[in-house]
Amino acid sequence: GRLTMDWMAGACLTSWHNQHIIGHHVYTNVVGADPDLPLVLEGDIRRVSKPQKWASVYRFQHIYLFVLYGVLGIKFRIQDLTETLWKQTNGPLRVNLPAEEPRRQLISKSVWFAWRILLPLVYFKIPLGEYVVMFLIAEFMTGYFLAFNFQVSHVSPSVGFPEIKSEGFNDEWAMTQVKTTVDYAHGNAIATFLCGALNY
Repeated sequence: GRLTMDWMAGACLTSWHNQHIIGHHVYTNVVGADPDLPLVLEGDIRRVSKPQKWASVYRFQHIYLFVLYGVLGIKFRIQDLTETLWKQTNGPLRVNLPAEEPRRQLISKSVWFAWRILLPLVYFKIPLGEYVVMFLIAEFMTGYFLAFNFQVSHVSPSVGFPEIKSEGFNDEWAMTQVKTTVDYAHGNAIATFLCGALNY
């Protein structure tokens, strides 16, 4: 809940709720509606769906996305402020914030900054170079866990990417979930444990 998401991770449960629950789980893999996918069909830094227009830079995305996915946690913390709080959006979705959310985020992100950055540097006097290395290792592990754990089920050539049409969707919600999700690593106890059984 809020203790682990807002205070310990420095993220925002409200942002996660809007992006993952309201956005992604309602509009799974729907290009232009699922906040986990690029919003535009052309010009995004990554190509993860067939409807996106091909660009030559995508030949190298297996290289540069490896680095960018490592800083995914940092990106989410910044996006909490720039999109969820200031623009009151999350991808294509409008976010209705509780009145106390800006104050809660200011306090929780300040506490996170204090225990995660100031405490090691100021109180424990860890040398800046050592701290930066350890901070980046922790952030890259977090980013990779987020990217690999949550994308593997939906970013695959085996799943569908429904498009928004004027007449709406052909399938009801549960059918869309089945068509846009892939199971993996059945019978692998380690994978099941590490991903919290999201592989089924």
